Amino acid sequence: DDGLVIISAHDSDDSVATRAIVLDFNGKNFVEWHNCTFVGSNSAFVIGNTAYATATAYEGVVINNCTVIATGYTWGVKFALNASTTPTASGIKITRCTIQGGLQILHDTNATAHVNTKILIDSNRILGIGGVNPLQIDRNTGTTTYSVGGITISNNFIQSAFQYGISASYIKNTTN
Repeated sequence: DDGLVIISAHDSDDSVATRAIVLDFNGKNFVEWHNCTFVGSNSAFVIGNTAYATATAYEGVVINNCTVIATGYTWGVKFALNASTTPTASGIKITRCTIQGGLQILHDTNATAHVNTKILIDSNRILGIGGVNPLQIDRNTGTTTYSVGGITISNNFIQSAFQYGISASYIKNTTN
């Protein structure tokens, strides 16, 4: 079960959310979160990053056995990899979580080669809410010559309230 740690966008249980983002990784590596509950607002994603300017590997990032609750039409978890780079050891690992609001992995059109992101999305419950596909792997803008791949998706329960359970564009070497 989830731990007693609750990280929220709200100042109190009965208040309106005062922060848009609960946890912003902002390009940081080797960060682990276990057994936490994250409660978001309805204006932005709950967990992820806003650093769209640089290629990010997100090496050693672990979100394990957590509950992520997004409200409104927002993402529960959102990472922008940009052109991305290949992590030395492991990339993002999202395991045994319940994610309300969906999970989004974005890359851009600036990659100079195909990139193996070493992302693992395993044994989660991913619940899409209106206007958001539960699992989306896509580019930020435009078309691209190279792809960002190396994403393993296994043993997940995915429920959509929008168009697709999984929406993937311009990816390579991805396992289902």
